[in-house]
Amino acid sequence: MSAVGNGAQWASRRIIPALVVNALAFMLVFVTIFAVARLSPTSAANEYLLMSRSEILSRPTTGAAWTALKAAADASPGTPDITCNQDNRLHPGTTLAAALVYARTGDTAYRTKAIALIEASRATARDCGNAILSLGRQLGAYVLAADYVGYRDASFVAWVSAIRTRGFPSSHSRWDVLANTAADSSNNWGTFALASLIAADAYVGDTTGLARDWALFRDYGDGSSSFVQTSSYQTIWSCPIGYEINPASCSDPRKEGAAVEDASRTSFPTLGGYAAEAAQGYVIQAELLSRAGYPSWTVNDRQVCRNALWRGRLINLNFSSVDRYVTYVTNARCGLSQPVSGAPFGRIFGFTNWLYGPAGTATAGTPVPVTPVPATPPPTPTLDTTPAPTAAPTAAPTAAPTAAPSAAPTPQPTPTPKPPNQTQSAHPPRVSRPMIKLSASSVVPSSGVPVLVDWGLASSDNGLSGYQLQLRVADGTWRSVGLASATSSYARRTVPAGTTIRFRVRAIDRTGTVGDWVTSSAVRSSALSDSSSAIRWSGSWSFASHASYLGDRVHSTTARGATATLTFNGSAVAWAGPVGPTRGKARVYLDGALVATVDLYRSSFAARDIVFAKNVADGTHTLRIQTLGTSGRPTVAVDELYVVRPL
Repeated sequence: MSAVGNGAQWASRRIIPALVVNALAFMLVFVTIFAVARLSPTSAANEYLLMSRSEILSRPTTGAAWTALKAAADASPGTPDITCNQDNRLHPGTTLAAALVYARTGDTAYRTKAIALIEASRATARDCGNAILSLGRQLGAYVLAADYVGYRDASFVAWVSAIRTRGFPSSHSRWDVLANTAADSSNNWGTFALASLIAADAYVGDTTGLARDWALFRDYGDGSSSFVQTSSYQTIWSCPIGYEINPASCSDPRKEGAAVEDASRTSFPTLGGYAAEAAQGYVIQAELLSRAGYPSWTVNDRQVCRNALWRGRLINLNFSSVDRYVTYVTNARCGLSQPVSGAPFGRIFGFTNWLYGPAGTATAGTPVPVTPVPATPPPTPTLDTTPAPTAAPTAAPTAAPTAAPSAAPTPQPTPTPKPPNQTQSAHPPRVSRPMIKLSASSVVPSSGVPVLVDWGLASSDNGLSGYQLQLRVADGTWRSVGLASATSSYARRTVPAGTTIRFRVRAIDRTGTVGDWVTSSAVRSSALSDSSSAIRWSGSWSFASHASYLGDRVHSTTARGATATLTFNGSAVAWAGPVGPTRGKARVYLDGALVATVDLYRSSFAARDIVFAKNVADGTHTLRIQTLGTSGRPTVAVDELYVVRPL
């Protein structure tokens, strides 16, 4: 076409390309804005696992706490090592700090840095000594950092899911799987493991896992736990025996709220650094579970808050730089005003002077409302604490079981709480399904099986006035079972062996509204005496007699390597036998994996004690007791084995 032509036609041909270019430019700007908006922490719909987005965005960007956080985010991260450096704080701390700065500012350079550090860390996971302690102290930090920057790469999510149950055989003779360690011990290995496990379960969306985690957390302070005691355990710290965190009913201020396992690492009544280690696990567990909808800050008469008060009474707060972040959290959640002293990264978490400090909405000393229990929480499953089979252990730790407590009088049936003069609730309170277990803190009866049943409050519009518990034996009538108090969420009961039993429980709220009964699975419990043909004996065993033994006799040995083996179908197993100053140690294996080293030593003789108990997934299992021939006190005896089997 000639350059000289119709002017309108030429103009239109210039305008059309221009419009296309402008439209493309507009679309490019829109796409860019949309992409940035997707990365911006102000635009995402979901909340963080540990703190709401609105709370993060209300945090200051000036002041000493922010300056310290920003410096940590800008620092060189050092060398990553998630499983083989239990004291590694720099790398996970830098990662978490960078993620928090991104969450507050939206500066994608910090997001990029955090993701690179997360990936560098996971590449270091390998087997070595103390691997589970190192993993428990660090995994939660990387998972929370990934959550703060919105990093959900499929391979990373799969790695987080898998590492929860990955075996590290060289870690420890007893603690070589993260999930199993969380269920096995309430010392700092266990509390760090549970804190990181909760973070991982929440991150991958495992609601069944979170329900299990909640049951473990609740067991710290309700006296119903099956945690296995370590060789450090000292009964002098207990008040009474059977609690991981001593209850509010304890009248000794030196013990009330005590973390018994880690307090036992020092001589009563002084405290060392281990109590401050356990506390770090507690506060992260409580925060994560609270965000997931569980009443973790109020359960068991505020067990974590009472632990903070106990540490304050025994001059254990801010014990070192690693635990300084804890006090900011407990001040905020418990309404306390305990002294604070900066908050660098410790284990799992840190920078709480910025997150919970006085410059924002979560002011220290002012309680933050606990998230209510969701209307339909996940049901609490039977705890699956069966350890994965591992390589043969090296050195076994010594577990000192609870000394046999004196028999308590049978409580009277709990009276129905009297309804106050209030309008009935629109939604009756609901309880979780009762679970029937065996516990090492139960008393050995002369006949029958000592079981423990526990449950939880699933939802209530108007709080809790009390529970009612009933037991049904075979096809008989339902009969009331007394509780230690109206709001106790567990009970111990001796039930007949070889007979089907069920428990049912219901809640009554503060308006007098009565919830529906919730019934446990039917179970049949067994009491296998040492004469049972189901128990296989190997090595040198003989009979020993005593009038207080069950059936007046036990199988006893002083030999090293003698074994007693039982293959059973069920969800719980326990071993009863005598303890005393001449009694030695034995290893206990379940399905080929070492689960405990039981020390039968006591300063005085007791003919009957439950020295070991374990709750496992329902199925076929093999229990093996292997004696160690302890020097100077080699005697080990087996009186009775108990089994609980769901029908």
